[in-house]
Amino acid sequence: GIDAGKHMAKEYPGIILVILTVLRSTSGRQIVLSRNEFTEEDVKQWVELLETLLMWHAWLASDNISKSDALKAENKHRYIMYLIRRTAPRDDNGMGWKIFKYHAITHYSTDIINFGVPSIYDTESEESHHKGSKQAAELTQKIKHTFDKQISARLRETHVLDLAMEEMTTGRAPFDYLSKETSSVVQTNPPYERRNVLWGQRFTLSLDTSSRPILVSSGRKKLKDKAVVIELSFLHFLDDLNDKLAPYSGCPLSIRTAYTDVSGTIYRASPSFRDLPWQDWVKVDWGEKYGPLPCHIWGFVDLSFLPQVNDTSFEPGFHAIVESWRQLPSSSRGGHRSTELYTNIEKEVRGLQRKDGIDYVAGRQYYLVDVQSFVEPIIVVPDRGGPPNSFLWLERRRYWRGDFSAWLNTEDEEWNHHT
Repeated sequence: GIDAGKHMAKEYPGIILVILTVLRSTSGRQIVLSRNEFTEEDVKQWVELLETLLMWHAWLASDNISKSDALKAENKHRYIMYLIRRTAPRDDNGMGWKIFKYHAITHYSTDIINFGVPSIYDTESEESHHKGSKQAAELTQKIKHTFDKQISARLRETHVLDLAMEEMTTGRAPFDYLSKETSSVVQTNPPYERRNVLWGQRFTLSLDTSSRPILVSSGRKKLKDKAVVIELSFLHFLDDLNDKLAPYSGCPLSIRTAYTDVSGTIYRASPSFRDLPWQDWVKVDWGEKYGPLPCHIWGFVDLSFLPQVNDTSFEPGFHAIVESWRQLPSSSRGGHRSTELYTNIEKEVRGLQRKDGIDYVAGRQYYLVDVQSFVEPIIVVPDRGGPPNSFLWLERRRYWRGDFSAWLNTEDEEWNHHT
């Protein structure tokens, strides 16, 4: 479990995010509420606290913090202390929250103004300088009379490999480390011009012995082609798309599993990656009418063969097959409204079907979009215990700092009531 063993401080934001995700899911809330000591209000308070801590951590890790934000943070830090004490009271038999780490929060604002942002201070090297020796010890034969000698040899080898990687990746050799210029290894490399690229495994639309559409993966080397188990509705969509493109392509439709844009961002969508689907999520700009919406990628197709003027509704270029979404009203499903970091969404489907007490997606709705409309990759997780088309959309970490900064300029009625 997540509480097994010891964890470093830098691992706790990830642990907090896992706990937050569980509390935001349908089944997670049901499990917590099944215990008599928890109520809906308790779960709501825990979600508020965990999201605040994650945004606060991102703000504290910023490369720069404005002085005005640092001044406003003094009162907000006291509110965070109130949230901690209200939501997670400590055992009354001990010191409770009368500990230095809790009190030190009151000094954060002043320390940032006087000494700079927290990210310029790092105590990790002093706290964990022995980790290299421990890792080297794991690589020895653990024989008593040669133990120290073998650790020393492993440490030297690790150091030599680090120096070699530094020279290979940056061009900086150990013998000219004082030089401000990099070596010719880096300077002679020609500039690389990035461009949009479709790549990855190829899956081709075919027909089985009963003339039904199937998706066949192209075998590598001596491996034979094999049919892929995939949603029947997806095969029907590909079959219809293949009929529209047949007058221009002259060959069966094939899809690719990966796309790289000019910035180097990789999007993947494989119907069978090690016998399991791998489908990334992306924010797609649908124009003025709908704006940016999250979409689930099912594959990529190359329509570069299309002429500029054609009878289809598609333009030449790379396209992605996606499922789109619809946002839930804030009042939908009780406490499952959107919060600061998570947004409840549901895929746009053609219907749901109930069988043996379990809901299934009866038919999916697919769209073909130009990859030029991709905005950025996003993080979406299934809402366990909710409808089969229900998901939780997590805001990207790069925006958490801005959310906290915006919160510094707001008033909290609950906090004003207690002060």
